[in-house]
Amino acid sequence: MIRCTYAAISTQSINIAGHTLSYNKAGKGKNVLLLLHGYLANKEQWNSVITNLENNSYIKKNYTIVAPDLPGYGHSKSFPAPAYRLDTVTGLSQTQVLYQFLHALHLSKQPIHLVGNSMGGLIQVLLTKRYPTLNIRSITFIGSPAGVALPSAIMNHAYNQGYNLFLPSSKKQFDTEIRGLVYHAQAIINTVTPAQINALINDYAKNYKSYSLVWEQLNSEPYATYFTKPTGFQKPVAIFWGKQDRLYPIKNKAILTAAFNNIPINDSINESGHLMMLEKPEIISYVSQRFADFLKTISSKENIISNNKIKHK
Repeated sequence: MIRCTYAAISTQSINIAGHTLSYNKAGKGKNVLLLLHGYLANKEQWNSVITNLENNSYIKKNYTIVAPDLPGYGHSKSFPAPAYRLDTVTGLSQTQVLYQFLHALHLSKQPIHLVGNSMGGLIQVLLTKRYPTLNIRSITFIGSPAGVALPSAIMNHAYNQGYNLFLPSSKKQFDTEIRGLVYHAQAIINTVTPAQINALINDYAKNYKSYSLVWEQLNSEPYATYFTKPTGFQKPVAIFWGKQDRLYPIKNKAILTAAFNNIPINDSINESGHLMMLEKPEIISYVSQRFADFLKTISSKENIISNNKIKHK
């Protein structure tokens, strides 16, 4: 199934293990950009980033961009609760489904660049570990990932008030959540209708048990402090961390930095919170351009290495 969304983006769906996975797609290049959203988020959060990237001639020519609704989120809710798990050796999980997704789209053999936010930032690294045969060329964190620290002050405050910050049951709690996620939160709060808030609250109530299990997993070992140890990933890494991130404050960037040894871009972004993709257009534009330059540099270096190998044959 295909339907149009933003000018450069089409929304499609595909059957994975008997369940419907929804995803947004743009471009037709030989390289793959796989964008992974966070906990209780959806693929639409990447739309502004995708639009900016598609306006870059280099990206438009050379990359296919795919942003799925991960199992259990957005329009991929037909998956059973076990598929919400981050990673497993057998059975459905986020990493298992993503691998099958890439294979089903005939993208698993292509050069792949991973991009993640929050839970998606953690999942992208788990994917490289679970499937080392994938041709992963880089990892990018747009916003901080899960796995760098235990719950922050704002999450603990909500917990002490008797609720999960990410599972609000009232407009007041919803507003608190958005202020914890986005620096320019009021602009979003002003545009969300009561009907949309009620729909979210009803969804959270309906799937509370499954979502809570994921939350427990994110805050249990080995995932809660996953990045306190070296990941072993040797390819280039880009980090964009919001200076005003209230979930994982900027001081935690040092933890993520120490987990990798090849970080050409390590930026702290002003006037940006945890969900960098939802901040002001000029911030999204800047980060998208820096990311495009990062990809172009990787490609140039790979071409030089490839040409040198040919010369020495």
